[in-house]
Amino acid sequence: MTLPIQHISAAAWTDEAHVEPGRALYRTSFEIADSVLGGRYGYRRPPEASFYG
Repeated sequence: MTLPIQHISAAAWTDEAHVEPGRALYRTSFEIADSVLGGRYGYRRPPEASFYG
């Protein structure tokens, strides 16, 4: 990988600003699932910092 691409890649990986809206959407989705499903049908909310439970 060329040095300019490495610099661009490093900058992209350290940018968290674009990640927060996605995290907020996941939080909202899990809150809805928690209220609708509760503990039924084997549903359980994944642990924090986990994509799959």
